[in-house]
Amino acid sequence: MHDRRRSLAVAMQSWFPISVALIVVIIAASSVAAAQNDSSVSLSSSQTPSTFGTPVTFTATVISGATGTITFHDGSSTLASATLVGSVATYSTSALQAGAHAIQASYSGDSNYNGSSSPVLTQQVNQADSGLAVTSAMNPSAFGGLVTITAATHDGADGTVTFSEGSTVLQTSSIPTTYFCGTPQHPQMCTSWSTSFSSTAFSPGTHTITVSYAGDNNYGPATSSITQTITGLATTPDINLTSSPDPSILGDHVVFSATASGGATGRVTFTDDVDGVLDSAPLNSGTASVEADFLDLGTHFVTASYEGDGNHTPATSWPREQDVVTTPVLSVSPNPVIAGGQVTLTAKMPAVATGTMTFMDGGGRLDPALLPL
Repeated sequence: MHDRRRSLAVAMQSWFPISVALIVVIIAASSVAAAQNDSSVSLSSSQTPSTFGTPVTFTATVISGATGTITFHDGSSTLASATLVGSVATYSTSALQAGAHAIQASYSGDSNYNGSSSPVLTQQVNQADSGLAVTSAMNPSAFGGLVTITAATHDGADGTVTFSEGSTVLQTSSIPTTYFCGTPQHPQMCTSWSTSFSSTAFSPGTHTITVSYAGDNNYGPATSSITQTITGLATTPDINLTSSPDPSILGDHVVFSATASGGATGRVTFTDDVDGVLDSAPLNSGTASVEADFLDLGTHFVTASYEGDGNHTPATSWPREQDVVTTPVLSVSPNPVIAGGQVTLTAKMPAVATGTMTFMDGGGRLDPALLPL
């Protein structure tokens, strides 16, 4: 009996220091937890409401001495995170779409402060001005001439544009538009936030053309007008098309030249019935020229189309027949020639041709008759 009591006393003595140590650890842990303080976050905007496309800066402020990061949210979407500097973090953006945005800043917390979130700040973003501008390619212009009215907006302003004169709708079209801006050898499409209305049907006098942009989510609707004056009578120029050399050897550079009468200005487009549009060029002193390389043998019919200007209506030349061959092309210089005079005969073949060329006069061979290519 005495031995059992002694064993119990020894066991209690060995357990007591462990119990005391455990209590000390619990008290210490409780003290550390109690040392972390609650935090609060305030959030402000540099401007509200703001306008689409203009920068807005959000500023989150936490209690002095707090460290860590602030995460900015737009509803359920995360916008960005920023590190606190002097208890302040900022985020700037110009990408907010038009409308109401629920902006909130969340603080991550640190060893001294618990995390927290700001109240929701409603950031209202208003639609921006579309920058609608209306221009005329020729004003005043001659009666019967081509009138082109162009409406342009800021890049990114999508939607519909309506051209009207009084209560009459002339055209409704969409922006942006795409257009061909390359060459047949290097095709490319470009985008433009503009659209045009063209007509030759305006009567003499003044015409008020109104352009209305319907707007989209980020750009507000807009209306603008232009007064177009129609005077005189437009004329149709004669378009004469020539080519050199003609006929041409496969692989030759062929120059097409179009002349327009009556002082016409503007551009001329050259089109081949086989290869399509060859190129376009502006009239310079009444003449426009382009160079083309034909890759197909045979007969090509090329036309020159004049776009018109304020005093001249559009016009197209008669088709020009261009023969592309591989047989010799013979030229004589001078022609005609005085009896007994010297004549130069020139035979042309494709650059890849080899061998000799024989010159004949009727059934007889000229001397020298065989010449190397």
